[in-house]
Amino acid sequence: MNGTKKTLYVTFYFNVIPVDQGGNIMEYDWIVNVLLEKINRPIKIVKADEKHRRNDTLHVYLFQPEKDIFVKSNGLVNQGAYHMGDELMKNNIDYYPIATYVFRNYYNADYLMAYPSVHYVPLGTKTGFGPVQLNSLLPPSQRKYMVNFIGSIRSNRQEMVDRIKNKNITSYIYVQKGWASSDGLNVVNYRDILRESVFTLAPWGNNPESMRLYEAIEAGSIPIFQKLDPKRSPMTPMGPNNPIPQFDNWNEAIDFIDKMSLDVKLIDNLQKRVISFWKSYKEESQLKIKKVIDKAFRESHGYEC
Repeated sequence: MNGTKKTLYVTFYFNVIPVDQGGNIMEYDWIVNVLLEKINRPIKIVKADEKHRRNDTLHVYLFQPEKDIFVKSNGLVNQGAYHMGDELMKNNIDYYPIATYVFRNYYNADYLMAYPSVHYVPLGTKTGFGPVQLNSLLPPSQRKYMVNFIGSIRSNRQEMVDRIKNKNITSYIYVQKGWASSDGLNVVNYRDILRESVFTLAPWGNNPESMRLYEAIEAGSIPIFQKLDPKRSPMTPMGPNNPIPQFDNWNEAIDFIDKMSLDVKLIDNLQKRVISFWKSYKEESQLKIKKVIDKAFRESHGYEC
């Protein structure tokens, strides 16, 4: 069937900003091997080349697209955007109405309302982390740590770490200098800690949404999240019945972990619900992307292709 369908070209633009300042696309595997998995047409990864741009291209970039991609005068059709890195909601988005469709991370209900062609997709996991096979996930009773936090200290994270240390909870705490700093754990060691942890603390960074949230679930570790404005929360697109524990403050969150540690059966049930939810949520995201891309081909070319 794929042979009868037009090819989707995917171009990744690697920013010139150093990786330790956020200038590289860490979610390549997540995008290609997870989010695009259900695309039932040929997919070809092509090099960014402004002299040889094509119809039917999904442009994946950090912060801002290269100039002249999303302009009506270039004569190209079916030009999709995958906009990454807009954690602070400060990137220029004037081109949104011109792009055939836009996928973006960092949930913003106002953007989705203002631009019908914009579709939220979860941030996902960094390259090298997953996917983790479901049959390899340990039940809570076989995990070494009750809770972990791996990351830098900012905002109210010190309070969170202090609360854990003041409780008699088996934990793994690793504080690094900053995001993607040289003293951070490599992705395999980081993943293994999450696979050995019942809970993972998932505090906000520059944005409420972080890869840590999804990496925890992928590893079968239950993320602990802080409540916030639903117009900005990644919990909102997950639906009101998602099983991820959310709390108003870290005191409540740590007390919850402490209490849950006394009831293995309750933790087992919560982990199963979180893992099942994540499987369904990934499939839902994949099907949404497929539907948007198939519609773009159909409407751009005037027929099913």
